[in-house]
Amino acid sequence: MRQNRLCAFAICTLLGFLFWGCGTSKKALPMKDGKGEAERLMQFEQFKQTSLPNTAFRLSGTVSYCDSLQVRELRSGVILFVSPHEGLALSLRPLSFVEAGTLYLSPRHVMAFDKINQCYVATDLVEIGELLGVQLTYPLLESLIFGLYLPLGEESALTIEREQAVERCEKLHIAVAYHMHPLLGRPSVVELTSLQRERETIEVTYSHFQESIVGILPQEVRIVAKKKGEALSTLTFTFRTPRPEAQIAKRLSPPSTKHQTEIPLLTFLKAF
Repeated sequence: MRQNRLCAFAICTLLGFLFWGCGTSKKALPMKDGKGEAERLMQFEQFKQTSLPNTAFRLSGTVSYCDSLQVRELRSGVILFVSPHEGLALSLRPLSFVEAGTLYLSPRHVMAFDKINQCYVATDLVEIGELLGVQLTYPLLESLIFGLYLPLGEESALTIEREQAVERCEKLHIAVAYHMHPLLGRPSVVELTSLQRERETIEVTYSHFQESIVGILPQEVRIVAKKKGEALSTLTFTFRTPRPEAQIAKRLSPPSTKHQTEIPLLTFLKAF
């Protein structure tokens, strides 16, 4: 079913697609013409201090997917429940009253439920990172989703160039290139590189920033997978204004796995 494919693809995307082997593109958006290196460094240091406040919230919107040949185009409603620094739950809803699947992501566990086929995947970020050749952390994924600074640790090395800021961390096997919005002090484009794989690119574009109860957030997050400069597939999340979520503990608690079939992670990924 179309809903099943979209559910599986979105779940796989947040688990691994964002970090699948990639290489930084040579194209870049300028931070701002005329800025000196010291000013650009100051802008980036201010950006590094941004984070989500400790306010639980929810985001409603849509998610869509298309491949390079536009053979497959899928679209569904989505609700994202977030408890900053603690966890999130992504609910896929092809109809407002029908939940096709849910992804639960926290520092301790990752669980994906296909509610139509009554099956689930249970894993963690360590296992996913081993498959993808990087070391994943929850703060890294949370920051990537909301266009914040990706914490790579004290062992990372930062290079400020005229067109971009690049931070590399050999320990995590990751390099991140930021192309900053000249006025907002937030990235308009982030490119991720697995230092163990250099043929493919993951480009994340943030647009339509808005001031909200949890600070400045992008209303649209567009993820493009590229190989040798050519787009292979595109995943786009479009969100409305965030709202407070009073029942966050309930939203982030995975359901019982009774009467459901567990699928190994590799089997799940190979199926899609």
